[in-house]
Amino acid sequence: MDPITKMAQEFMGSWLRFRQTGKVRLFRIDTDPSMHHDLGRIFRAIEMSPDNRSPYFIFDTPFLNRHEFFEAAVRKLGSDYALIREGLSNDGVSVGELNFNSERTQDSAATFAQSVESVWNQVKSQFEYLMLIFLPQKIELRKDWATAIEELLLMFRSSKVRIAVADTPERFLAELQDRYGKESMVGKFFISQSTLQEYLLKIAAGGFGALNREGRSDDASVKAHKPAEDASKSLKANGHASAQSPDPAGLSPYEAARLRTCMAKAAIASAEGKVEASLEALRDGRTICQRNGLLTHDAILLMAMANTLIAAQRHTQALEYYDEAIAVATRAAAPVVVMQARMGTASVLFRVQNYERAAASYQQAADDATAAESEIMRIEALRMAGTCHNLRGRPDAAAACWNQALGAGTKISLREFDASTIDQIGNEFVAMCEKNGLAEQAKSIKQQIETIRVQALLREREQTAVNLSA
Repeated sequence: MDPITKMAQEFMGSWLRFRQTGKVRLFRIDTDPSMHHDLGRIFRAIEMSPDNRSPYFIFDTPFLNRHEFFEAAVRKLGSDYALIREGLSNDGVSVGELNFNSERTQDSAATFAQSVESVWNQVKSQFEYLMLIFLPQKIELRKDWATAIEELLLMFRSSKVRIAVADTPERFLAELQDRYGKESMVGKFFISQSTLQEYLLKIAAGGFGALNREGRSDDASVKAHKPAEDASKSLKANGHASAQSPDPAGLSPYEAARLRTCMAKAAIASAEGKVEASLEALRDGRTICQRNGLLTHDAILLMAMANTLIAAQRHTQALEYYDEAIAVATRAAAPVVVMQARMGTASVLFRVQNYERAAASYQQAADDATAAESEIMRIEALRMAGTCHNLRGRPDAAAACWNQALGAGTKISLREFDASTIDQIGNEFVAMCEKNGLAEQAKSIKQQIETIRVQALLREREQTAVNLSA
């Protein structure tokens, strides 16, 4: 079994044991922030399973300080509760509205805990317990974070509220887990870079056929593509674009094996901080693509070279490679790659604080996303364009971009909504309005985002009903 599938299965086994015991209140997740997105997707899938008897409230806001974090958590709790309330109503179950403002205290963590208890009091007849899952994108104050989690555990010690929390790679919460003894469990959701590199080189040496020769059946060989796809996504998360297919159409087995090896060598060299070695391997890969007329793959390798240069703080060169990638992908009629390269250009400009050019590039990327039929990326590009305008002191231009993004949000599914950055747009938009004394506009934006989420939920349920009746 490949290491990615093995890790996922072991984590699911630990989570199942956690769900089945009522005495364990804390589940510590041994992981890394780069894996939080995939963790969130897994938890949403578990939440939707028929045997689940708990709503999952997932909080991924960065923990920069406790006040801002718990303020954001209360807002997220409210919007998630609105979805649950709507869902229960569709099933013929009526629950009341919440008014968190009447329960405010000076302690933001206590305010959050009171809000959670208010939710539980409304829905306890329908569920066995509430699950709070904390997957912060970033933790600035780690001691404060550990203290905040322990305070929540104490506040919920006599309630039906359970907590799962992602730990830092240094296992900063391990001591807290030890103190709670039998009331805590741990699950690992992490693949080390060395393990991933070893797996990639194994594939590169002989492709998927090599994995089949180790004893896989024909059916298993089809499933082997999924872990490889996941491995590719992990590389992208660490700054590497990879070919959309392990063996591009038209390549001979010899050339395909050489291309795979180039990609694996580049990934390993970059992970080890060997920039020139990574670039050299990617240049070799480009030579293979060019002599075989693979324009799309050539553009992808150009993006990988740009990403490698960004990691080395060589931003001017990175921009040159992104520009070349856009040109090559345009000739290849590959709109998805054009969009990705344009987003790369914009991100570099943002890094060097050239917000005017970055805003223009992000807005171009939003148009590219339309051509690529990706509403999620259009939303993200418009979010960042608005952020750039806001940083330049141009609130009208920022509002125009964010309003376009919210308009795109009306077309997406619930899963796409959860994967999008609409909540972040809402937070930035509301903060900008409040800063400029536009309280009513801020309130309207909050309601608009809640409406978008509810509509996405209703569309998903309607589609599920259609599928079941087909």
